[in-house]
Amino acid sequence: MKIDFPIETQVRLRGLAENTLEFLEDRVHRWDIDLSNVKHGQDTIMTNKKRNMTRPLFYSQVGAGSPLDGVFPRLYGFETKSVVGVRSDMITGDHINPPQEFGEFYLDKYYGFYTDRDTSILDVDVLIDCLIFCMKKVKITKTLNKKLSHYTPSSQKGKGKGIVTTEKYLWLNEHHEDFKGKLTLMRSGKSITDEEMMMLFSDSPIDGYKEWQINKWGAKSYGYKFGKLEPTTQKQHSQNLFDLVA
Repeated sequence: MKIDFPIETQVRLRGLAENTLEFLEDRVHRWDIDLSNVKHGQDTIMTNKKRNMTRPLFYSQVGAGSPLDGVFPRLYGFETKSVVGVRSDMITGDHINPPQEFGEFYLDKYYGFYTDRDTSILDVDVLIDCLIFCMKKVKITKTLNKKLSHYTPSSQKGKGKGIVTTEKYLWLNEHHEDFKGKLTLMRSGKSITDEEMMMLFSDSPIDGYKEWQINKWGAKSYGYKFGKLEPTTQKQHSQNLFDLVA
């Protein structure tokens, strides 16, 4: 199952990716191993410096209040079983792949920290695929989302509990008492299909994200495999985009 957005969203994606590329070309040289190793709350000045590098890459584009916030949920409507019968003010959206953490991976990947180096990722089409990867979001109760955040690899709340992001939902839903059955994923009142599951939990468009989570944060992997999506349909609609923005 491919992720397919309306042309208008694709145009916006390209524009945001181009802005991100400009940001990177201007500031990527500021990233180093010392900044990479800063832990949240360890040093206020360094934490803010690190946040100012990692947050603008993807979170500022797809997170709360951002240009792409809500686009994926409106199109696909994935939700966990936990929201059934729950008031809307008790529900929130959860990114399958945390955008700020992924921004940190991107910078580490560029320099080869905790993963193999790859400078070719400084590319607009790669950044579009990264934005789409970070847009994937599901509805979940606020209470459960707070508990779930402790299992994000880079979280300082649940040290040693981190699970690779693309495996977190399935493992907790099958094995953890606090989550069992509540993280079953649904769409239009039915359990999602295998094809939808593959799309939602597909691997990062940049190689090495899973290994980076394990090497840097000690995240656990339980062997779930979903493969990698084909490159964004943005490329397949290049002529339409050209006609639209020309």
